[in-house]
Amino acid sequence: MAGGGISTAFDTFFSSWFPIIFALIGGFAFAFRQYLRGTPYQSKKQLKKETVLVTGATSGMGQAAASDFASRGARVVMACRDIEAGQKVAKEIQKKTNNTNVTALHCDLSSLDSVRKFVEEFKKCESQLHILINNAGVMMCPKTLSTDKFEMQFAVNYLGPFLLTHLLLDIMKASAPARIVNITAHAHQLGSINFDDLNHDEDYNPGHAYAQSKLAVAMFTITLAKYLEGSQVIVNCMNPGIVNTNLHRHMPFRAHSFINLCFSPFIWYMFKKPEDGINTIMFCALEDALGNTSGKYFVECCPVNWHESTQDEDVQKKLWEESLKWTNLKLKS
Repeated sequence: MAGGGISTAFDTFFSSWFPIIFALIGGFAFAFRQYLRGTPYQSKKQLKKETVLVTGATSGMGQAAASDFASRGARVVMACRDIEAGQKVAKEIQKKTNNTNVTALHCDLSSLDSVRKFVEEFKKCESQLHILINNAGVMMCPKTLSTDKFEMQFAVNYLGPFLLTHLLLDIMKASAPARIVNITAHAHQLGSINFDDLNHDEDYNPGHAYAQSKLAVAMFTITLAKYLEGSQVIVNCMNPGIVNTNLHRHMPFRAHSFINLCFSPFIWYMFKKPEDGINTIMFCALEDALGNTSGKYFVECCPVNWHESTQDEDVQKKLWEESLKWTNLKLKS
């Protein structure tokens, strides 16, 4: 009787609409998950003679990008704050890609002195640089000042990359054609550059500070593109969307292990994997159809209009000029 009851229940279930409903729900969930992963970049382009520099390459999108470039045959240099972790990842990438030309060098973007030392070391080791990926970043961290007394998100996300990029322009121009890819976020649309209180000392809000740093990256991209006109070095900016990386380690849902555990299924489903997050990075770095396109903003491998917050030319100019002072840079005329 028990066996017959189970058989009848199965027959009833499979002769009803439930299997179709479950299949539709499962199919929709899978399709939506694929949509959330973003637009794939499927170019098979090889980079046998190119040198690539990726910052923040010990984990997340930086590691994924370094691995992708290495798999294409490029000579890859990883700029890493934690050099021991960087060397370990470099060996893993070498083994995974069968490319021994993957190295890690120390670079702490929160320290302008560290950036300068890194560039000196890089130029001793490398004679060319074709692609620079300014990937490293921090998000929503507690109020902290860098060694140079700048708010940490502004220092790591913008000012360090500003100095790094400028110090590498000579070798990039000599290696041209060359490309620079900067990383921003949707938050840049909410930002403003507070020149009177750059560190937000009066009222620190980590979200506002993050938005300011990402707006600075966007404006830097626009101004640098103008500065580089005619050099065969192009610079573009991309937004990867929401990617499951260590960048979110300071977010409230990451702060407590129980809450983090509860959010894990949601994060797995809704957030991109690092391998998906780098699609637009690879597009901006490799796509031949871009030609001399420079100073543009890309989302899901497509150019989109800059937000109006980035278009104030007076703020662009002042940010550029002040950044030169903050980093003690003197440009060659």
